[in-house]
Parts: sequence; C-alpha cells; structure tokens
Amino acid sequence: NVTKSDDAAKRKFFSTMRLWERLSRYDNICRLYGACYFTTTPFVIMDYCDKGPLDKFLRQDEINRSTLSLEILSQAAQAVSKMHSIGIVHGDLKCDNILVWGNTQVKICDFDRSFDWSAMKDRRLVNGTAVAAGIAITDAVRYLAPECVRGMLPSTKSDVYSFGMALYHALMGGSPYADISSDEELRTCKLCGELPSRDVQLISDGAWKLITQCCDSTPDQRPTIEKVIAALRSLLSQQ
Repeated sequence: NVTKSDDAAKRKFFSTMRLWERLSRYDNICRLYGACYFTTTPFVIMDYCDKGPLDKFLRQDEINRSTLSLEILSQAAQAVSKMHSIGIVHGDLKCDNILVWGNTQVKICDFDRSFDWSAMKDRRLVNGTAVAAGIAITDAVRYLAPECVRGMLPSTKSDVYSFGMALYHALMGGSPYADISSDEELRTCKLCGELPSRDVQLISDGAWKLITQCCDSTPDQRPTIEKVIAALRSLLSQQ
C-alpha cells in the first residue's frame, strides 16, 4: 500500500522531473536524460560532470582561484538568468550545485527546491510564507536570504542573495560564516544583516562590492541576475 508520505514523495519527485525537463534544453543547466521512481531507490540519469562541484574543483588550482571563480560563476549566472526569464526560481544555489566539466564548462543542478515563481505569485499574495505555499526551504542556512530565514517564499531576489554567498565561498575557499557553528547564532546574523568576514587578500574591493550588493538584507536593493553577470564580466576584465 502507498502511504500518504509515499504519495507526497512521489508527487514531489515527478513535479521536480517535469520542471527539470523544461530546463534541460538550456546551456549551463544539467541535462536530464531519464528518471525512475518505481525502484527501491528512485534515480535520475543526467549529465556527468567530471570535475565535480565548484568548491572541489577550485581546491585543485588555488593559484588561479579568483579568475576561475569569476569565469565559472559567470556561466552559472547565465543559467540562473535563463531560469528567471521563464519564471523559475532555483531556490538552493550554492557551490555544491554548480558542477564543472571539460575545460571549465559549467552546469547547475539540483532542482529539488526549484519552482515556477510565476505560477506561485497569486498564492504568495494571499499568504507569503514558504510553508503555506508548500515549498520546502533549504536547510543550508549559510546561503539562505534573511527573508527566507523568516519563512518567506524564495524568489529571484533570494536566488541573487544565494549567488552572492556562492561567490563569497568560491573566492574565500570556505563556507560563508565558517566561524559560526550554532544554527541560532547564524540565523541571528542573517536577520541582523551581518555579512561573513572578508579576507582582503582573497576578495578584491570590486568582488566584495558585488557580494555586498547581492547580499543586501533588503531584497529590492539587490541587483538582478543580469546586472550580476555584467559585474562579473567587468571583474574578469580586470584580472
């Protein structure tokens, strides 16, 4: 017999696959080739990215970390831009979900928390919490925007915040707020708008400016992902 929880998991699985299939045609997004739920362990068939997640890849070339970070994240930002242009929020952007293959080519993955923002707008106006909307919020608080820590629905603006934290992670070589181990303290920092500490040897003034803009505690003050792409290109030209 299928339990309610099994039924919910099945609905979520197929919902994610349908959304992923919509995205699969675009550059810099991991392609979905197939999926099966009716096995002991559900599985998907997707692109194999031989260099692995971004943070792992960057650890193999510390000398060129800054340039590689900007090059790779520029590609990732273009994928996010495409998602936003068709009304889809990623919802869980972080270095682990940015995969590298071949000659520093990039594909973003993990769409478990992605959803069609345009279809959710009306529902959000009635009750703007993620719980009310039936959207699972990532527990990766280090990347999470303050409004999402409060329980609000992820948006294109919170994706930009998470992207800023991914840029920080890539340049620093360590997770945001790595010096904080308490979930409660981390949440407090987020809600107070405190940014993680900066190493000026690793993060240039220009890169730090972009990070602070992306991670502004006020969502409407954050740049669009298109402006982030332009800023990354400008930073690359200065390398």
